[in-house]
Amino acid sequence: MTKDPLQELLEDTDRDAILGAAPVVAYDPQQDGPEFLSAISDAASTRARLTRRGRDHGHIAVLNDEAAERVDIDLALKRWRSARPVVLRGAFAEAIPSAEAGVELYEQMKAAPDLNAWSSAHELPCGLSPVNEGLSYEDPERDLAKMGFSDPEDNLGAAWMKLAKLSTHPEDESLRLRLGFGREGLDDASPQLERQRVVSQLGRTLLPGMEEICANKRVNTFISKALRGTALLTQPLAYWNRPEGGALFHHDAFGENSPAGQRGVLYVQTHGETLWLALSIDDLVSRVAEMTDAMILGDLQEIREKLFPEDGLQPLLVILDDEELLREELGKPGCGKLAALVNHGPSFTAWLADSGHACMLGPGDGILLPNHGVHHTCMHSVFCMSDHTTYAISMAIRLDEEPPTGSR
Repeated sequence: MTKDPLQELLEDTDRDAILGAAPVVAYDPQQDGPEFLSAISDAASTRARLTRRGRDHGHIAVLNDEAAERVDIDLALKRWRSARPVVLRGAFAEAIPSAEAGVELYEQMKAAPDLNAWSSAHELPCGLSPVNEGLSYEDPERDLAKMGFSDPEDNLGAAWMKLAKLSTHPEDESLRLRLGFGREGLDDASPQLERQRVVSQLGRTLLPGMEEICANKRVNTFISKALRGTALLTQPLAYWNRPEGGALFHHDAFGENSPAGQRGVLYVQTHGETLWLALSIDDLVSRVAEMTDAMILGDLQEIREKLFPEDGLQPLLVILDDEELLREELGKPGCGKLAALVNHGPSFTAWLADSGHACMLGPGDGILLPNHGVHHTCMHSVFCMSDHTTYAISMAIRLDEEPPTGSR
C-alpha cells in the first residue's frame, strides 16, 4: 500500500523531530499536489503564512499531535548535550494568568515608556533604587528608553533596564524589555554571580509571569540535572512579538563553554503563538550545505538566482567547502554572508521545517536552547504567528553557585 506523501515526509529518516513539539511541515498551495494538500488539510491543527519584516517565508502547518506533555528525561538530556532544542509543552500553565498583565504592560510601554515611574510603583528587591544618570543608548535606532538601578552601596550599574523595538521595519510594532547589569554588551557574559542573582530577583519582581516560571520545580529539576548543579534563571527579557515581528537566526553563546558562563536559554510563551526554527549549529551547517550543494550541482537554479543574483554564490564556495569556516560564518550576526539564504526567503524556511527543525509555541509552552560555547550551541529564528500582541519571557540559564577555583 502506497503511503500518503505527508506520512512519507514525516517518516523520512533524515528528518529530525524536536523533542516535545508537534510536527510542523511546509506546504505551497499553488505548487504542491492535491494528495499532499488534502493530507495537510486533514492533519493540521493550525496553518499560517509566515511573514517577518516584510519578507514572505511561505506556508506552514502544525499537525495534530496527541503526544504526552512530559518529555523523556534521558532523551532530553541527550539533546541538551548535543545543543539541540527541547520543547516543554504545557509545562508553564501557572504563568498563563499573568498574560493579561503582560499585554497591558505592552500597551503602557507603547503609549508612554516611563520606566522610572513603572518600576518605582513596585517594591524593588535587594535594596535597589532607580537612577537615571550616566546612561546611554547602545542602539539609538531601536532603543526607546533606559534606566539604571543602584544598590545600597550606591553602585551605579548594579542593574539596568531598557525598552527597545525588535526591528526598524515600519510595520513591526514588536517590543522587548531587557534587564541586565554593568556595561551593556561587554558584561552580558559576566560571571559575577551576585549581580546575576540581583537581576534575576528584579525580573521576578517586575515581569508578569517570571516568578511562576522560576518556581516551576519540575523544569528547574531537569535544568539543574543538565547543568549538574543548581540552575539560575537571570538576565530576563520580556518579548512582545507582533505581526511582522520575530528574530533572525542567531545564538546566545558568549565565548567558550564554562561553568561560570551562560549555559542556555529558557523561553516561555504565555500569550499568543510563535513559530520557531531551532537546531544545533552543527545541524544548521549540514542543512545549509545540503541546499547549497543542490544549487552548485545545477538544481534549485531559480532559488539560486533569486538569493544570490549575479553569481553571488561563487565567492562563498571557499566557506561552503570548509565545515569550520561555514560554522564560523553562521555564528556571526545575521549569519554573515549566508544571510540571504538563511534569513530572507521561504525556500530555506521550508527546508528546515520539512527537516523537522520547526515548532510552534503557544500559551504555557517553553523551549530550552542549550549552549556549550559558540561552536556547539543552539541556533534559532522566530516568527510571530498571531495577529495580535503576544507575550513571552526569555531567561539566561546559568549555574547558581560559584565555579571551582580557576574556572572561567
